[in-house]
Amino acid sequence: MKILIEFLIEVFGEIILNIIGSIISVFFDTIHSNSKVRKSIKNIIAFLFFSASLVVLSLSLVHHKATLSIITISYLLLMMVTYLFKYINKNIWLNQKVKILISWIQRAFHYTFPVLLIIFGNKTLIDYDAYIALLIGCIIALVIFAFIDIYKIYKHFKFKNNNKDDEI
Repeated sequence: MKILIEFLIEVFGEIILNIIGSIISVFFDTIHSNSKVRKSIKNIIAFLFFSASLVVLSLSLVHHKATLSIITISYLLLMMVTYLFKYINKNIWLNQKVKILISWIQRAFHYTFPVLLIIFGNKTLIDYDAYIALLIGCIIALVIFAFIDIYKIYKHFKFKNNNKDDEI
């Protein structure tokens, strides 16, 4: 059986990698060109992170881990306040300096929250499997946040380069 699997991987491995690469390329092209899809994916990711934060909060309350509860509640409250600034008071959001400040605060806490959960989860969680689940979830969150920020940087520089080409 092992020889058959190795033979199939050798024969069809390149074809499978090409198919996966083309699917990923089409997905990113769709995200880049269609703003509705981009907004939908953004809302789905935000909902997933909010749900994951509520799961961490409920598990930390069930297991009487006050440190994780305080970290999670602080993160949720800060994100709620920053999003309220964004959606309720448009005059504040139109100020470019306030917009940059709020976005940097959000980015900082997007990275700080999983790191704090990893650190304090290691110190407070007794169950090894619970800590591994928390660690995997935090690493996935950090990777997703990093990809989102890399995409924003890429889009920013691509937009700048396209504007320079138009001026010439």
